[in-house]
Amino acid sequence: MKNKMITFPEIGQFRQIIKLVTDNTRYSGRDENGDAIYDATKRLPILTFSGTVKVHGTNAGVTLTKDGEMYAQSRENIITVKQDNAGFAFFVESNKNVFIKLFETLDIRDADYITIFGEWAGGSIQKGVAINGLPKMFIIFAVKLSYEDNEVKTNYFLTDDETKHLKNADASIFNILDFGTFSIDIDFERPELAQNKLIELTSEVERECPVGKAFGNIGTGEGIVWKTETSRGTIRFKVKGEKHSSSKVKTLASVDTEKVNSIKEFAEYAVTESRLEQGIEKVFTSVNEEIDIIKISNFLKWIVGDIIKEEMDTLKDNGLESKDVTKEISNIARKWFLNKWNLMK
Repeated sequence: MKNKMITFPEIGQFRQIIKLVTDNTRYSGRDENGDAIYDATKRLPILTFSGTVKVHGTNAGVTLTKDGEMYAQSRENIITVKQDNAGFAFFVESNKNVFIKLFETLDIRDADYITIFGEWAGGSIQKGVAINGLPKMFIIFAVKLSYEDNEVKTNYFLTDDETKHLKNADASIFNILDFGTFSIDIDFERPELAQNKLIELTSEVERECPVGKAFGNIGTGEGIVWKTETSRGTIRFKVKGEKHSSSKVKTLASVDTEKVNSIKEFAEYAVTESRLEQGIEKVFTSVNEEIDIIKISNFLKWIVGDIIKEEMDTLKDNGLESKDVTKEISNIARKWFLNKWNLMK
């Protein structure tokens, strides 16, 4: 069996995961005409994410084939002692027996390839973090089972319970789970309410890296990687502190939770059944005209406009502006409209 590059997926940002969860929940394929089947009224889930310290090093992996061949990887290439990446291939070759024993502890089932992924860190691999200057180490964070024909069999990751034992301190191989874990429930109907907690935990890691501290180096950490298991596979996202963010990785903005809740309460108060029915009458004015989704934008525009006009004093009393509530009003009205339209089809 030939050596094959086994990739680790790009870790998205929080805003990208919100879209992914929304699409996974509400999109269910295509109908016989090829049109998307998308139910915007379906409630989004509350998911529990576990977090681990994001180590600032270079992505690395060790792969074992079904035939017993073992080789090292960087993020994008298979590497060798002659064509190495920060000395990782040499490290793997020097600890070949250790890695073989680690692989033997895993249930590889019928996988063609099994890859232990981790961060190759320490030394001078990255600067400006607590682990800089420490002896180089391999910190394991995931194990992936892969197949030669992944159109027939789906590649997947083992769970933390199946991989938490992977380590050998004598060989400078550690497990990210040993440096502290975090947990957060995210309601994807109102994901912004989780942002303050995400920022708080990220700031703690950035202020004092748990990995560096474990080895006696007090200093800056990079951030946290969050993940959860779903029926469609593992979902991950990262949150970096301000010192490690770049133009491609935006730091999360804090949220005024009191204002968010006030917006929600106002919209629930203002978007009444009678007003929604009135919106239908105003938009579909022709005799016996049936509700048609093609006019949903007209309907939403009327609902928002009517509420802003009628409830301006209530908005002011609650310290809100029309721009604050437009999205929430539209969301509630859209769900109601689509549900009514679906029932009439």
